[in-house]
Amino acid sequence: MATGARAQDVRVVHADNEPVWGDSPRLVEELRIGSLDGDEGFLLERVSGMAITANGDLWILDQQAARVRRYSPEGDHLGDVGRRGEGPGEFAMPLQVRRDPRDGTMLVWDPPNLRMHRFSDAGDFIGSVPLELAGHRVRLGLPVMQIDTAGFTYALDRENSWTRRDPSGQVVEVLRPPPARPVGIMNPVLTWSAPSPRGFLVWGRNDEYAIHLPAPDGATLRIERRADRVPYVAEERAELQRLEDHFAARRDSDPSPIPADKPVWARFRMDHDGRIWIAMYESATQRAETAEERAERERFANPPRTWAQDLTFDVITDEGRFLGTVRFPSRTNHRSFEDIELLHSEGRRVWTLERGAFDEEYVVQYRIESG
Repeated sequence: MATGARAQDVRVVHADNEPVWGDSPRLVEELRIGSLDGDEGFLLERVSGMAITANGDLWILDQQAARVRRYSPEGDHLGDVGRRGEGPGEFAMPLQVRRDPRDGTMLVWDPPNLRMHRFSDAGDFIGSVPLELAGHRVRLGLPVMQIDTAGFTYALDRENSWTRRDPSGQVVEVLRPPPARPVGIMNPVLTWSAPSPRGFLVWGRNDEYAIHLPAPDGATLRIERRADRVPYVAEERAELQRLEDHFAARRDSDPSPIPADKPVWARFRMDHDGRIWIAMYESATQRAETAEERAERERFANPPRTWAQDLTFDVITDEGRFLGTVRFPSRTNHRSFEDIELLHSEGRRVWTLERGAFDEEYVVQYRIESG
């Protein structure tokens, strides 16, 4: 990791060190929760988030069922928290669950009920605070809520706008990255942002490998890493252009031409430890549509999308240290890597949301081994 000279309050850090986890980190599956049928305690309908309690229990938020399912570190079902409703501790459409690092209590964000609910790690309801937003957003199944070490919460309000609240629910400030309009609909060039659990906003523009965040001395830290743009295969590019034209027409807007090369990365997320997980664009492969996928696509009169890639992340600390490139098993790959969700990461473990042959959902725990 090399640090460049400071210029105009921007300090550049090059995350080109040898990967801490080795050149080829391995993911070892340790636990799989979910079922196609059988015990109702393991049927997951639509998972929207998860968190780990201080003693290692898994809280898996099932948005469709409007409840949190609790599991032991070994995967035993411990019971459920909440139910559908508008009363104390009840949910309408819960979006995210987080652990408060100050006391280990668990927070569940429920935008339609305009509340943030607090529970003990055993699932007992403690109370709620109001949490009204101008217009909450859902972003590719990714986290739209964060909590920092001081107990301040962050919720995605409008596009790339994060509302920061103190523990009582009062708005303290609104955090935004520098304004820049996205370009294109399919694999767009865009500005992405996410709050860190350390209490600041991280942002970047995905046409370059550069991530920005505030440094402790007040400067802006710009983390850079060398990366080659990945070119589209001709057939893949043509397919994306058909999709771009189609969805632009639906929006009554002008389509953007698909460039020769992909953006450097698609998006990123901050994990429990403040590390940056950057979903990278890589070479894609073509796969045949299933009958079910074709039927669903034709129901909405959409063109086919047959090119997809495996889910791959570069992992970097917020000080600019490159940890490694983590590639998830190919079986997690569906129509697009955007269909795959990294739910949580903490220490050397990650949890993903994966889908089976009948679109049933599983939460899978992996251990990261150096390689």
